[in-house]
Amino acid sequence: MARKNPMHLREVEICKRIRDFRRETRLSRVAFAQQCGVDSSTLANYEHARVPVPYAVAKKVSEAFDINQRWLATGKLPKKPYMEISSALEKLIPTRVLFSVAYDRFLAQLITESLHDAAKTSGLSVEALDEIAVDPWLPVGEHSDNLALAAQRKLLLFTVQVGLRLPNKLRDQFVTKVKNAAWAFIQKHRIELDEALKKAPNFEAEMSAFLKAKLRAKKAD
Repeated sequence: MARKNPMHLREVEICKRIRDFRRETRLSRVAFAQQCGVDSSTLANYEHARVPVPYAVAKKVSEAFDINQRWLATGKLPKKPYMEISSALEKLIPTRVLFSVAYDRFLAQLITESLHDAAKTSGLSVEALDEIAVDPWLPVGEHSDNLALAAQRKLLLFTVQVGLRLPNKLRDQFVTKVKNAAWAFIQKHRIELDEALKKAPNFEAEMSAFLKAKLRAKKAD
């Protein structure tokens, strides 16, 4: 049955981008929906532009497939990567708001700035960010200088994603192993870390507080 009030063209385009992206993955609609954590029949409604895409669904799709929010909202490249949103900002976004509205009101500036920062770091244009073929498992020396940091970040992100997808018991073990490894590395390279923190004043206070708390906990043990 046709909608009494046809959707705005922008909402239709968002639906089409989800459909086209899913086809590019060569996943069935059922498999794609399962990875996103949505019902396949609901996904079909979006792909056929029967209903507009809410923010909650767009977030699931974007997170699951590393889709950049700006591309999904506007069609502007790059398609990847997904940009993390702080929990404080997430709380400001109404539960049932459309993705297009959430993007315009809450995300557009943040996403744009994050993309430009990533482009500056990699030495590439914003549009070229999703064209980088970065293998995070290669030794750093096997990447060109402008891709080394991108590879490291991708590996760290992958590590976090793996941990979050583990069953609770295994996730606890995984987090403990990562924390212990990070703490051992920090202790071994404290001097170098102190020098690096001098170049990142906004991060220094947080790291200092973390280290003090960790040392207090060690003394208590």
